[in-house]
Amino acid sequence: MLVLVLLCLLFWVSLNAALMERPDIVFYEKKKRSSMTYPLEDYFKREGNPAPSEIRAAEACLRGHIATWEVVGDVLYLKNVKSPDGKKIVLRKIFPNNSEKNIKAFWFSDILFLLGPHVGDHYIFLDIKKGVVQKEYRLSGEEFFNIVDEISNNKELRNPRMSLLRNVLVRYQDRKKHRKSV
Repeated sequence: MLVLVLLCLLFWVSLNAALMERPDIVFYEKKKRSSMTYPLEDYFKREGNPAPSEIRAAEACLRGHIATWEVVGDVLYLKNVKSPDGKKIVLRKIFPNNSEKNIKAFWFSDILFLLGPHVGDHYIFLDIKKGVVQKEYRLSGEEFFNIVDEISNNKELRNPRMSLLRNVLVRYQDRKKHRKSV
C-alpha cells in the first residue's frame, strides 16, 4: 500500500511539474512567498466581474495572470497583476470603480496557502474572511502530508462541502485538541 501511495505521489509531482501553474506572489511578514491559492480567480467567478481581455490562458499559467499581494497588518491587498509574459495589467481595468493604488481583497473568504521562501519552511495557511486574516496556521511538511494522507484514506474525516485546504485545517485543529486533552 505504501509503495502504491508513493508511486501515485511521484506521478502527481511529475505531472504537476510538467503542468505546474505559476504561483501568485504574496508578501507576508516582509518575505516574498508563493501562493498556491488564487484570490483573483474568486473575483472573476463572481457575476458581473469579467476578466479583462489581456488575461488569457498561457502555458504554465492557465488562469492567464500572476497577481502580487501583500498582507499589511491583517488585511490582504492586491498590489499588481501581470500577464504570464510579464506585461502589467492596469488594475482599473479589473476594478473600474476603484482608484486605490492597492485593492483590498474584500471578495476573498477562503484559505490562502503560502509556501517558502525557503525549502523546508513551514506551510502557512491564512484563514481569510472578506480580505481580513482571521487566523494563521503553520504546518510542517510532514504534518501537512500526514493529514492529507489521513483525509485521503478515511472518508469519514473528509467533508465534501469543504475544500481540501479547509479539511486539512479542520483535521489539524482536531489533532491539536486531542493532544491537549491527553
